Amino acid sequence: MTKPPNEQRADRVVGDQRVFLLGDPEVHALRNLQLTIGAGVVAVMGPSGSGKSTLLNLLGLLDRPNTGTYLLEGRDVATPDAR
Repeated sequence: MTKPPNEQRADRVVGDQRVFLLGDPEVHALRNLQLTIGAGVVAVMGPSGSGKSTLLNLLGLLDRPNTGTYLLEGRDVATPDAR
């Protein structure tokens, strides 16, 4: 069953950063990411080392951003009850 357009799910990632401390310099896999994903199929494409796997790990709740907010179905995933 399809929901009306104004009720469809939208996940939002706002200002997320993911930094890996692998020595000097730090590796910024994602920097100031701002993304809204609506219902449907999404493809993540880009060159090697562009942060695709890091983004998918954040969206799949396998990893946490260093900064920013991830709203999954309107709930901030940083709060314990959202997981």
